[in-house]
Parts: sequence; structure tokens; C-alpha cells
Amino acid sequence: MTEGPLFYVHAHMAYRVLNSGQISSVTDPTGVVTRLSYDARGNLTGVLNAVGDMLKVEYDTQDRPVAVSSPSGATMRVEYDAASRPVRVIDPVGNATVYTYTPAGKVASITDAVGGVRRFEYNAAGELVAQVAPDGARTVREINELGYTVAETDPLGHVTKFVHDGMGRVTEKIDPAGNVWASRYNAADTLVEHTDPTGVLTRVSRDSAAGEITHQDGVGNTATVGFDALGRVMSSIDPSGAVTSWAYQFLTNTTTASSGEGDRESAHRQGASEPVRVQDPTENLVRVPGAHALRTCTDAAGQVSGEVCDAAGRVLRQVSASGL
Repeated sequence: MTEGPLFYVHAHMAYRVLNSGQISSVTDPTGVVTRLSYDARGNLTGVLNAVGDMLKVEYDTQDRPVAVSSPSGATMRVEYDAASRPVRVIDPVGNATVYTYTPAGKVASITDAVGGVRRFEYNAAGELVAQVAPDGARTVREINELGYTVAETDPLGHVTKFVHDGMGRVTEKIDPAGNVWASRYNAADTLVEHTDPTGVLTRVSRDSAAGEITHQDGVGNTATVGFDALGRVMSSIDPSGAVTSWAYQFLTNTTTASSGEGDRESAHRQGASEPVRVQDPTENLVRVPGAHALRTCTDAAGQVSGEVCDAAGRVLRQVSASGL
């Protein structure tokens, strides 16, 4: 397969495209290149990042992915039924998760590696109306004629109700005790206000041009999160004005967070096959394989929590506001 011209999308990401129309490489605004490879049938077989880590995918004769191998060599395998539905997923250590389906093709049950079975029930329209946990605990959903969930009953019989607007968005959530959480949206379908049962109002505003999301609580406390062109968190300002900033260095896979008090939290990988070290200000260490980025969010109180992600953006570990 030969490469075609270079295309730019949204003035941020550059894509090199094969003559077959498939993307062969992606260059982000910082110059980091991710390369993609394909087999003769056009199936994606490899994703190579800037430090040489390769994610590999194998296919069967029907072009179904049957094995996915991480850069460390850990491999997940998938088996299918005659309808090409996954019926058995085997993780790198040999644990199998088994799936069964209804005649309509909906998932009927999931059996985990230790034999626990979770079952799913549907109405005539194919909408999920009940889930039964391995211990028999049953959760039931009531769905109206528009397909919206209007009530959910937990295994203890407690009912939570939901009120929707004309666009199907949840505008009120009423818990079993009758407490009401209210939400309001703007014309762009974005949540802009949230009111808790005590009447405390939280406002959310987004400035896409500036790359900021701001939360303001009922007493005027404001917390702001700033992002770069890749959507990565670059700064967080809590209600007291304390600033936490993040710096990313892809080639060494180093992510550093510096708080207003001078504390630093870093995620670092020394080489393509070495684990990541997540370090909080108290020097507690957690090792996570294959990560390359720290993604964070800040609540209305200014508390920052994070997610350590791999090169595909998948969450590998969550880091709480305390760093654990």
C-alpha cells in the first residue's frame, strides 16, 4: 500500500492517508507521530507510537479480530459464534468471560471467570428492562413510550425516578426519599446548571476558544480547568485561587503536575517496555504498565482527581484527589 497526500483536520491533527483511503499516520499538534499498519485485506494490524510501542491485532479468515497484543506481549483473545458475536473473551492470564445472546441478538448473560452469571432482560422493543446480578439481586427499569427510563427499582425495592424534557435529557432525578436533583441545559445540549436537593446551585460554563471549563457553586466559589488543543488538562484553579499545572513530555512519557503549594505529582516511563511510576507528593508509588498520559478533572470544590491512560486513551488507573 502506498501513501497519498497529507491532510489536515480541524487545523490540529495531520493525517497521512494511503491511496486505499486508510490512515497510515497521525501527527498531533506537538509533532508526535502515531503510525498505523494494515494487512492485505485492509484490516488494522498494528499501531506504533513515538517510543516504539506496538499494539498488534490478529484476524481470522472472516476478518474478525481474534487477538490483541499489547506492547508487553500480553494477549487478549476472542472467540465468535456463527453470527460473528463474541461468545468467549480470554484475558492475558487465561481468564475467560462468556457471553450468550437472545434470539434478537441482545446480550442475555455474561459469565465471569469465577462462574458468576449476570443476566439481562428486555421488552418487546428490545430495550433493557432488568438486570440480575450473580447473587440474584434484581434491578428493574421502567421505560416510557419514547424509550426514556422514567424509573429504576433497585434490589431492595427502592425507586428512583427520572423526568425528561422534549429532547430526552434528564431534567430531574428524584431519589427514593423524594429528594430532587435538577439539571438545566443550553441550546447546544450542554449541562449548564445543577441544583441539589438542598437548593444549592452549581453552574458549569465552557469556553471552547479558551479551552476552559468553569464550575461555580451556590455561594460563588469558582473552579476552572484549562485544556490544550489535544484536550489534555493543563491547569486547574481551585476556589482559593491555588493553581495546579500539568506538563506533558510524550517522548519520555513524563507527566508532571505542580500544585500551588509546590507539591508535584508525576507519571514517568523510562523506556518503551518499562512500567509507569505514578508518584504523589507523599512519595507513595504505584506501578502501572503501558500508560502514557494523566487525564484529570476538577469538581466544584476544586478537588482534582485523575486517570492514568494508555496510548489509546483507555483508563488504566484512577488517582483520587488525595493522590491514591
